[in-house]
Amino acid sequence: MKKICLLFFVLLFLFKPLALAKETYEFLDVQEIVPYTITTQANNKLLSGTKNILQLGKNGINKVTYKLTLKDGLEISRQKLYIEVLEKMIPQIEEYGTATSSTYNIDNNKKELFYATLNQKMATRTGPSTRYTEPGTYPKDTEIRIIEKELDDNNVPWGLVEFSYRKVKFRAYTGMKRIDCDADLVPWGNSLNEITYTLKNSSFYYGPGTEYAKHKYDIAAGSSIILIDYENGYAMIDFHNGTQWVRGYILEENVAD
Repeated sequence: MKKICLLFFVLLFLFKPLALAKETYEFLDVQEIVPYTITTQANNKLLSGTKNILQLGKNGINKVTYKLTLKDGLEISRQKLYIEVLEKMIPQIEEYGTATSSTYNIDNNKKELFYATLNQKMATRTGPSTRYTEPGTYPKDTEIRIIEKELDDNNVPWGLVEFSYRKVKFRAYTGMKRIDCDADLVPWGNSLNEITYTLKNSSFYYGPGTEYAKHKYDIAAGSSIILIDYENGYAMIDFHNGTQWVRGYILEENVAD
């Protein structure tokens, strides 16, 4: 009889019905980053090897609601129910240069300018050397267009750039190390280096035209100057103001042959 009872309890233990795992549900809100996308476009006025960011990208933020399925407290699946946009993603738009060389515009004899970007603040001089006057230092985000390059007496390359400051146009020189571009594609500037003089009092500009800023003084008739180049009806000259050299532009007709 004892053996029968023992057998009964053994069978009862072996064939005890298993308890079913309990399934529950929870809802979970999660903030997720939406990485910004980047689109690019070609610009044939931008020097090859350079890039401009036309619109800065910004990551977005979404609040995502999930339905979680759990068994015995452990997650076994999740289902995305809906998405709420907390901050909209802003795509970044970039342009890249395809221009391979600088040329002259035959119609108005004005040099071609190519967009470029700065990698640091732009310290400037009116000519390609520290012996020239210093117009100022400008922010890194200043939009510039590079025209040509030139070496100083120590073989340091300087780039002639055009930019606007307080809605007025300027041309000045800055070290090529400050400019992000393929320096090999920037043409060398012309340098006539002819000693001559002015025929009449001349307004002195930062670029070849009246739309450019004026220097603080004019160049008096009979002043000794060094002729560097011609552009757009103006002569690029070097002039010594008694203290430092200054480079700028006067009307071509005011320069003695």
